[in-house]
Order: sequence, then C-alpha cells, then structure tokens
Amino acid sequence: MEAMEAASRHHSKRVSSPARRAPLWAAAFAALALSVPAAAAPASPATMPQSPNAPQKKSSGQAAKPSKPPESAEPAKPAKPGYSPYLASQDVDVGKFYKNKGKYDAAISRFDSAVKHDPGWAVPYELLGETYEKKDDPKRAIAEYRKYLEIKPYAKDAKKIEDRIEKLTQQLKAQQPEGH
Repeated sequence: MEAMEAASRHHSKRVSSPARRAPLWAAAFAALALSVPAAAAPASPATMPQSPNAPQKKSSGQAAKPSKPPESAEPAKPAKPGYSPYLASQDVDVGKFYKNKGKYDAAISRFDSAVKHDPGWAVPYELLGETYEKKDDPKRAIAEYRKYLEIKPYAKDAKKIEDRIEKLTQQLKAQQPEGH
C-alpha cells in the first residue's frame, strides 16, 4: 500500500497545471523564434534591392523621399478605352428585349453600344444584321452580317448567314432601277 501511495504522489507531481506549463511553452516559442534565419525576417528598406527605375538615394546620409508613389500603386488601366465585355453583354440583353418588342431603333442603339464595348464579339453584329433586316434596310443588314462573318468565319450558322446575305443582295438588286 505504501508503494501505491508513493506512486500516486509521484504521479501527481508529474501532472502540472496549465499555469505551470505556460513558462515551458513560452521558452519553447522563444527558442524557435531565435532559431529562424534572418532571411525569413522582413527586409528593411535599406537592405531591399533597388529596381533599375527606382530613384537613387542621396549620398548625404538622408533617405531620399520619392516624389511620386511607386508604379505598382497606380490603378490598373483597361486594355482598350471603353472595352467592357460585361457592359457589352448587358447592352445585348437589353437590345434583344427592344428587338422582341418591335422597337428596332432602340435595339440598334444598344447593339451599337455593345460593339463599342467589345468590338471583337460577333453576336452584336449578327443581331444588328437581323434588326436592320426587320427594318427593311438590306444594305446595312448585309454590312453587319459581313462583319459577323469576319469575326466568326466558322460559326455554326455561317451558311445561314451567307444565305441571308445572298437573299438580301438579290433584294437590293431588285430595288434598284433598271438603268443603274
């Protein structure tokens, strides 16, 4: 029995409270922090390498104050002025709404706006061609359909668009007086 009591007393001395363990953890953390190489620590501005475009420091011992913020602080500029696929998509959606309501001039205005926002997107040109066709303006419809095919020559509906161009060309020839 005495052996059990001695063992339990010995065991109770091993179990430490969180308050007793705290200095041990703090010491371990401090040792770990001191063992981190200096390269992992953030570099001071004096030890950072200068880019070739950065202003040189004055030799008077004072740090040079930059006259303008670094280039990376400037806002990013769009690739092209007015380029916005999102706005082009919105214009196309609104233009389709107007076209379906029979408001062709409003639709054309929105499709033109979509072209300005994303000139490389073929869809607004096709919709412009369809809208001019509905407005009975074959010359403009042909021009827009051709732009569509320039951008997307292997479109699934390319044959259908070529047939429309042919039909509209025939319609234009029929509208012209015989003397011309």
